[in-house]
Amino acid sequence: MKKVNAASPQIIGPELPGQRHIGAKEIHDRVCERCLVLDVRPKEAFAAAHIPGAINIPLGANLPTWAGWVLPYDTPMILVLDNPADLAAVATHLIRIGLDDL
Repeated sequence: MKKVNAASPQIIGPELPGQRHIGAKEIHDRVCERCLVLDVRPKEAFAAAHIPGAINIPLGANLPTWAGWVLPYDTPMILVLDNPADLAAVATHLIRIGLDDL
């Protein structure tokens, strides 16, 4: 994060990143090799089925804390949501800690 702050963060614009919906088949067929898949569904849903290699940090008060500890700042992210309406909350949490390549 020190490097991001020293270089000054990118200006995001009026819309939150991550607005393009990607279906499970497209993720399976086209997921970029250097993307990180962040699954913010409840741990029970993640345990039942998830994309191999995905990291689960459930949406909640601890999402920004855990994301800041374990996620790299220089890797594009694909988000897996239980409810598409949660996108704004997830994106806002991640952007506030410098994770904005969604």
